[in-house]
Amino acid sequence: MGLKKVDNAKLMERVFSQYIPRPFVAYLVDLYSSVNVSLIIKNPRKTKFGDFKPLKKSGWSQITINNNLNEYGFLITALHEFAHLLVYEKYKNKVHPHGSEWKKVFKKLLLPILEANKLPEDIQKPLLTSISNIKSSTCYNYDLYKAILSRDEPNNLCFLEKIENGEQFQFNGLTFVRGNIRRTRFLCTELETKNKFLFHGLAKVKAL
Repeated sequence: MGLKKVDNAKLMERVFSQYIPRPFVAYLVDLYSSVNVSLIIKNPRKTKFGDFKPLKKSGWSQITINNNLNEYGFLITALHEFAHLLVYEKYKNKVHPHGSEWKKVFKKLLLPILEANKLPEDIQKPLLTSISNIKSSTCYNYDLYKAILSRDEPNNLCFLEKIENGEQFQFNGLTFVRGNIRRTRFLCTELETKNKFLFHGLAKVKAL
C-alpha cells in the first residue's frame, strides 16, 4: 500500500526534498510536474526498487519507488522510471522496456545530473562511464551499485565480497558458506540442505 501519493508540484517538492539530494530537487520537480503522473512511495520490495505503469482509464501514469532507498538510489530510480514514462507516452508498448529508445531517454535525463558535477566522485565516475551503454538496472553496474549501497545507514551487515571463501554468513535467516566467484556472483552453499546458490558480491549479509 502506498505511503504517499503525489499529484502536484508543491507536494512533489516536499517529497523529493525528503528523499533526494537537495541540488537535484528542482530538476525532479520540474520533470514530474510536467506530466500527469502519480508518484507513490512504497514499503520495500525485494524484487525491484521502483516501477512504472500507465493508468489507462484515467489517462495518468503511476510511478512507485521504495521508501528505503538512500538519496542517491532514490534519485537514479526516479529518473529510471520517469524514462519509462516518457518512452511509453511516445511508443506505448511497441518497444522493448529497456531497449534503445529507453536508453536514449534515460541518458538524456541523466546528463543534467552529471553536468551539475554535484554527485560524489565515486558515484559520478561510474555513472559517467556507463552513460554510453546504460544498463537496465543499477545492480548491473557494479561500481555504481557499490557506491550507492555504501551510503545506506550503518548496520551489522557487510558486502558478501568482503567475506573470505569458506567463511560462513547468514542471509534471510539461513546460514551459507561462501564459495568461488563466477563472473560477478559467488557460488555459496546453504549449510542445512547443501543446496548451492549464486549471490551478488554486493549482497548484504551477516558475517559469522
